[in-house]
This record gives sequence, C-alpha cells and structure tokens, in this order.
Amino acid sequence: MLCWKKKRTIKEMLPIGTHALFEEISSRMGEDFPVPTIGNVSPEPQMDLKLTADYGARAVSTIIDYFYESQESGESLDSDSISQLAEYLISIYGDKWIRSGAVLFSDYDPIHNYLDQWEDHLTRNDVLDGESLRTDNTSNARTQNLTEDYTRTNALTTTRTDNLSSSSTRTDNLEQGESGTDTNNETNSVWAFNSANAVNSDSNNSSGSDSRTTTNTGTQSTQGTNTGTQTTADTGTVHDVKTNTGTDTVLNTGTVRQEQDDTRDISQDRDGRHFGNIGNISTQKLILEELNLRKINLMAEIVRDVADEISIPVYVY
Repeated sequence: MLCWKKKRTIKEMLPIGTHALFEEISSRMGEDFPVPTIGNVSPEPQMDLKLTADYGARAVSTIIDYFYESQESGESLDSDSISQLAEYLISIYGDKWIRSGAVLFSDYDPIHNYLDQWEDHLTRNDVLDGESLRTDNTSNARTQNLTEDYTRTNALTTTRTDNLSSSSTRTDNLEQGESGTDTNNETNSVWAFNSANAVNSDSNNSSGSDSRTTTNTGTQSTQGTNTGTQTTADTGTVHDVKTNTGTDTVLNTGTVRQEQDDTRDISQDRDGRHFGNIGNISTQKLILEELNLRKINLMAEIVRDVADEISIPVYVY
C-alpha cells in the first residue's frame, strides 16, 4: 500500500516578509548583480514577490528539503539556510546572469545597416630611453698681437680778434683862491743889579694882512684811443702714438665628457573594422527583431531559473 506525503511549497518555505532570497543573492554578487535599479525602485524585493506570485504553490525540490532538514527547527528556511541557498544558486547561474545582463544592457545602434566605412585605430608607443658618449678636447690657445699705433692730428691754428679802440675824457674845474692875515708883537725886558723882577726896556708891535688869490679856469681833457686787431695763431700737428708690444696667450686644457645611451623602442599597432549589418536585411526587420529582443525580461528569467532549481512542476493546493 502506497503512502502519500504532502510536499511543502515555495510559499511555505520562503514566506514573503520573512526571508529575502534575492536580497541575499544581490548582496553576495555585489556590482555584478545584473538587474539594475530603475528610479528609486530596487529590484530585489520585487523579485521575491514575483517568485511567490508565480511559483508559490509549487512543491519544493529536494535541495530545499536538504537545507530544511539540516536546520534544527522552524516552519521555513532560516537565515543560515537562505545564505547557503543563495551561494548554491550563484555558483550555478551566476555567470549566465552576468553575461545575459551585459548583452541586454549594452549600448549599440540596432538599425545600423552595413556601410563601407573603415574605422582606423592607431596606437604608438615610443621609448626614448638611451645613452650616448661624446668627448670634447677643450685645449685652446689664442695669440694676439698687441702692437698698436694710434695717431691723432689736431689743427692748432687759432685766431682771436680784439677791438682795441678806447676813449677817456676827464674835466676839472681849475679856479683856486687863497687869503690870510699876519700879526707880530715883540717886547724886550732888562734887570737892575739888585732888582728881583725885570722891567720892560723897549717893545715892537707890527700888524698887517696878506691876501693871496690864485685862480685857474678852463677844462682839462685827457683822451686815449687804441685801434687795431690783435691776432693769436697756433699752427702745427699734435701726434699721439700708443704702442703695446707682446703676446696675449689663452690656453684651456681638459676634457669634456658627456655620456648618453640612446635606445629607442617604437611599437605601433593599427587595427580597424568595417561595421554595420550586412545590408540584406531591411531596416523594418531590424526594428522588429529589436522589439522582440526587448520582450526578454531579465528579471523574470532569473526568477524562473531560481524557481526551476528549488521546486518541481507540481502544484499543491
């Protein structure tokens, strides 16, 4: 007699709001998680919701039974089991999801037909590291003849002309007058034999006046005149001679050494391409194929891969 045991479902093992399987997958894949955030909507909670909505009634597969039976208790998978399940799914589908995302989200012109146009790319790398050797002999002798003759001739003729005419006039008033008065008194005295005082013996008085006048009248004029030209002339030649004799010698000796090792490595890469569709497909068909390609929903494809791995196509109600 066969005994049928009821299978657990995805909705029971991964209830919404309790366990976030795609949050764990996204966290472990990091920037390689292929489904982008659109606006402010994160894709991970929406993918957990779609898994329950589309496949929640499916019976779980053996891998879910394995993780569930490995844990100690609980009615659904705990966080440790969810983490192990996420690693398991990434190891199987991770590369596929990354490559699919790179193709679907790549930038290209979907309706560009073939053009006979060549894109040329040239890359050149020059390495100028090098070394060279140059030796210069700096010995240098210079001899100069220092004998120098310098002659200077000056015209010494000098002419100077002076105006020698001169005139001098002096006028004097020659009138002259002189007058005077003369007075003369003379007294003679004698002494007796026994007299102590002298007595006058005789006297002579004379008086008169003397008046003299000398008058010179007329004008005295003194005048001298010099006329003619005075000339001073210097003639001849002044000859200055400067002579330096001897030899000026400058001698530099030594060696200038400059080393440089020149090594040139030039690598040049050139590539190009003809691009565009081959030209036998109409633009309308290219547009139609692009629209069909855009019907592929990467988020739905990933959810389907997860559902196929953790469940079997048996619905339990």
